[in-house]
Amino acid sequence: FKWLGIFRSQAALIDSGGLEQTKIDAFIQGAKFPEVVENFTHSDLLKKIFREFGGTTLLVDVTASDQTQQYFELALEHGAGVVSANKIPFSSALTNFESMMDSNGYLYSPVRMEATVGAGLPILSSLAGLIETGDEVLEIQGCFSGTLGFLFSSLSASKSFSESLSQAQDGGMTEPDPREDLSGMDVARKVLILSRLLGWKGELEDVKVENLIPESYRKLSLDEFGARCGELNAHFEERVLKARSERKVLRYIGMVSAQGLRVEVREVSEDSVIGSLEGADNLCVIRTRRYSQPLIIRGPGAGPSVTAAGVFHDILELARILPRR
Repeated sequence: FKWLGIFRSQAALIDSGGLEQTKIDAFIQGAKFPEVVENFTHSDLLKKIFREFGGTTLLVDVTASDQTQQYFELALEHGAGVVSANKIPFSSALTNFESMMDSNGYLYSPVRMEATVGAGLPILSSLAGLIETGDEVLEIQGCFSGTLGFLFSSLSASKSFSESLSQAQDGGMTEPDPREDLSGMDVARKVLILSRLLGWKGELEDVKVENLIPESYRKLSLDEFGARCGELNAHFEERVLKARSERKVLRYIGMVSAQGLRVEVREVSEDSVIGSLEGADNLCVIRTRRYSQPLIIRGPGAGPSVTAAGVFHDILELARILPRR
């Protein structure tokens, strides 16, 4: 493989002969070189690469931007492939999703997005394999947020909400504004992506989402929220104690079924598969016609190394497929 270019929002580094890893690392850290391009449009630079290398090129998106859909379309127009860890393009309008997917299914598409759900866990590829071999998926449920997994695991260990959230922030598990995680929309996007692989035609607004933060706290500044989030301790303690009285624990669960898509806090038995989940691990439980017992995929669902592994696996898969296309 050769890295032809690397892009930030305001700068790019391109070399058609291939970039050395040391230079890439320095660029990521903010170093400047004579060949660094500024005041550019991403489209123009990408067109230059695609025109020269065409179908042997992969565009890799590891941003959380809502602006990269247009570059995906540009790549596909030139016969290039797309690998993404960015959930936003695949949970935007259904027409965008359908335009990127091959009519023969995910495994034949020039687009790979394994790391959008479960980081490096083989969730999407396993689901696509079940579909391709004729199985019927009846239900998917699981815990798809390392941040919320850690939070509810900590609450089950009798720590307060504010303390648990602070630890998650200190551990780099949350977004800069943790209310983005607590809103449930990250999990909603992942659930929508899973459902779309099954052929579901809904949009993000059709997912029923339980926001963990009352409306009044969503309007506070970030500093104000940080100072006042301890006011929510009693609410979460009450929910934890109620569940514990019934030998249950709280888990934030995403669900895909014939009844629709839901993302919510549920009380589950403490000795169940989901109830036994601890820390930031993710869990996906897939129930199908073929499997008398559900297929369970479990493991680290967040972090740079496992996400990078998921992205690199997709790169290898497309490298095998694209030349034959």
